[in-house]
Amino acid sequence: MKNKTGKYFKYAIGEIVLVVLGILIAVQINTWNTSQKLKADNIVFLKKMLSELELNKNRMAYLTRIENNPQNVILASKNSDSLLKLSYMGLNKTHLDFILKNYFKSVINNLNLHDGVYEELLNTGKLYTLGSDALIFDIKNYYNRLKREVTYTELRRKKYFDGLKLLEKNIFKLKMDYSFDSIHFNIKNYPWYFNATSEQYQDMQIGLLNLKNQQFFQIRKIKDVSSVTDSLIVVIKKELKTK
Repeated sequence: MKNKTGKYFKYAIGEIVLVVLGILIAVQINTWNTSQKLKADNIVFLKKMLSELELNKNRMAYLTRIENNPQNVILASKNSDSLLKLSYMGLNKTHLDFILKNYFKSVINNLNLHDGVYEELLNTGKLYTLGSDALIFDIKNYYNRLKREVTYTELRRKKYFDGLKLLEKNIFKLKMDYSFDSIHFNIKNYPWYFNATSEQYQDMQIGLLNLKNQQFFQIRKIKDVSSVTDSLIVVIKKELKTK
């Protein structure tokens, strides 16, 4: 009886060990499968984010392109700065050609940057399993930067339109009159043009300064966004190589 009991006891222990080993192996396999699926999902999301970042780069390039776009923000900023400097020298007839042929206003566009992939990761909690802490920090920092830039753009747009309003009764009116009736156009009909102390002349200077400043900040902002976008692209590509 003692021998039989010992055999049964050993057999029971063996069964328990086998069951435990089976469970451990199943858990390990399940963990491995989960890990592989997470890895595959992360690769998909990182590649989608790369595509999103490329769209943002293209958007920045579009906002600053010069070709076939006379109202480009870079050209408009330079023209506004040039006319402002001329105004402090005193405008005369020789400056009229420059005024009539060039634009001083551009469109201070909303950035309209893409963040759909980031929002999906954030809302589903998948952002925090995407990779290393450093990667997650860089991604969050980038998209938070975009949100701040959108807010700043709205503020700049308001100031920009304030500047445009100051130019309505001087430079813009002068250019409009010339475009509708260049034959009868005579600069002598605009006495403010030769009077630096007149209200219209000074409004023109303040308006040009406002335009120049807002356009300058728009250009700098676009360059900054392009730069941080390039940096994040490098980080993500490096992460993908380790996957």
